[in-house]
Amino acid sequence: LALLDEALQTCSLEDAPLHRARVLNDVAWVHARKGGYVLATDYCNQGFSALEKAPQDEARHRVAADLHSTLGTVRWYTGDYAQALEHFQETLRLKEEIGDVYGMALVYNRLAGLYWARKDCALAGQYLQKSLEIRQRIGDMLGVAHAYNNLGVLAYAEDNYDQAIAYHEQSLQIKKEIGDMQGTAGSLNNLGEACYSKGEYDRAVSYLGQARDICVKIGDK
Repeated sequence: LALLDEALQTCSLEDAPLHRARVLNDVAWVHARKGGYVLATDYCNQGFSALEKAPQDEARHRVAADLHSTLGTVRWYTGDYAQALEHFQETLRLKEEIGDVYGMALVYNRLAGLYWARKDCALAGQYLQKSLEIRQRIGDMLGVAHAYNNLGVLAYAEDNYDQAIAYHEQSLQIKKEIGDMQGTAGSLNNLGEACYSKGEYDRAVSYLGQARDICVKIGDK
């Protein structure tokens, strides 16, 4: 945070409004992560003010999208889901406008999380599927694995254990292929829990045992 404050001192509003807006967003995000939502909101608003002096180009849209995403997260964490949704939708619009498909996938994840918080599992699932489709299209295999994992968690929460197992198995396969040991242990653990809830106790013990062995091997307690 001290380094970011120093960066703010070196970029004036007149000479580098875009850079200043970008740093203001970074400062806002740090405060948001620390629970300083009032300060985070203030820095976001300063960032939007700085952007008014920046040229209308792709770089400006990228920073504006980041500011909306940060402010949407702040609104989400403070329980203002309606405002959070507006900011995330604006983030998505800007990402679409500049053709940032990877960024769109990230926003879809945010929207899924928001609808999950609102207990709207149907919409959460739709946005997770959209994120999955983009990650598959751009070849982001780790992202694909995470998307399957999230879909599995969602299915498990709805007591759809067969679907949860299917998603977690897909996630597990990819994590093994890319050598993600910690992720592999996580998927095995999720499979163990789903199998246990389904009443398949021997299978659950097998998965959980494999997860434990990997955790011991990589030193993850």
